[in-house]
Formats: sequence, C-alpha cells, structure tokens
Amino acid sequence: MTSSPFDVPSSTFDPQIVYPPAGGSILFDNPARNSYRLPALFFTVGSKARMHLHLERNHSTGVASDHSVRAWTVDLAFVDTYEGFSRLGGSFPPGTPAEQRDPYYDFDGDGMSNIAEYALGSKPGDPSSVAIVQPAVRNDGLCEVTLNKRPDTGTTLSYAVEYTLDMVHWTRIQPGDPNWDIIVDDSSVLTVRTKQPSPNVTCFVRANITVNAL
Repeated sequence: MTSSPFDVPSSTFDPQIVYPPAGGSILFDNPARNSYRLPALFFTVGSKARMHLHLERNHSTGVASDHSVRAWTVDLAFVDTYEGFSRLGGSFPPGTPAEQRDPYYDFDGDGMSNIAEYALGSKPGDPSSVAIVQPAVRNDGLCEVTLNKRPDTGTTLSYAVEYTLDMVHWTRIQPGDPNWDIIVDDSSVLTVRTKQPSPNVTCFVRANITVNAL
C-alpha cells in the first residue's frame, strides 16, 4: 500500500496497492490529526502486507513552520475484529440498532453474548446457531475443556475458561491454579484439564471472552 507521488522501495508483495487509488495524496483537515480510517473491504482478513507510508508536512503557525517529509515502512497483518464484523452486518438483520450489536448484548436471546458467539464460531443473529462449551470426562476421570478460537483475530480477543465449586463464585483458570491445568493456549485453541478426577474436582465451567482495546 503506497501513497503517490513519492518513490516507493521495491517489495516482494504482490499485488501492490496504491492508496488513494487515483494517486496524489490525502490532505488532513487538522495538523494534529494522527489517524486515518481506510475504506471497508480494503484488505482481506488474514493477509499480510508491507506498508510504505510517506507523510509531507507543510504547516505554519505564524511563529514557526514545519516543511518536511517523513517515511515509514511497516509490516502489517490484517486481522478480524468484532467491530468490523458487526459493522459489515455479521449475521444481524439490516438496520439492527448499534446497542443490539454491542459485544456483550445477547441479540438472538440464546443465552450467549454476541461476542461469545462471534469468538466461538456461531452466529450471534441466529438463535439456532449456538456455540456449546462442552466439558468432556476422559477415561482416566479427568475433565477437559477445549475452546476453538476464531482465526485471524490477532490480539483483539482474550479467551479464558472459568470454573465454579458452588455455582455462585467463578474462578478464572490461570497458570498455577490448584484445581486445573492449562494444557494448550495458542492462536487456535485453549484447552484446560482438571488435576484430579471428577468428582474430586467439579466440572462446571463457562467460557469468558473479552474484547481487547486496539
């Protein structure tokens, strides 16, 4: 992704995208502005790119002036976000109010929040589509739970499993927990397992999904 008319270093990425598409440059309306939102569907989730960004400043306060050119090269990974998912429709009907697309709202009334369904692979706008967190008791009596993570979300989501001993108080499973071990926690899955066979340790669990600030 480049901004003409500046010279751009050679790149191994193909195809090369120029923005704005017609060439030229983008004029910010405020010299203090520090962000710019690219159009929707400008990239493909999961793809990677090398961005060459050129910034030309031509600003004067009457007392001092800044006439300079700065250039950056940054490697990018384009990730999926709940904000983008909900803005582009997701599984919500057209015209769904913003408050009903809120991550922690349960739009379809199936008992799971919008963000939990998004993160676990079901459709938050369809009550017949439910992501079930199902513990499994192994042959050795240990209880195991696996959450399959939504692909290409980067660091935008945090996944955790919580358990309860009394159906009132819930404990998040973390390294060093006296009752549960974290077996795998990578970009694809989170798997936890009890240290002792059931019923010495209860197998009442729930998933906890949170949205991380970008």
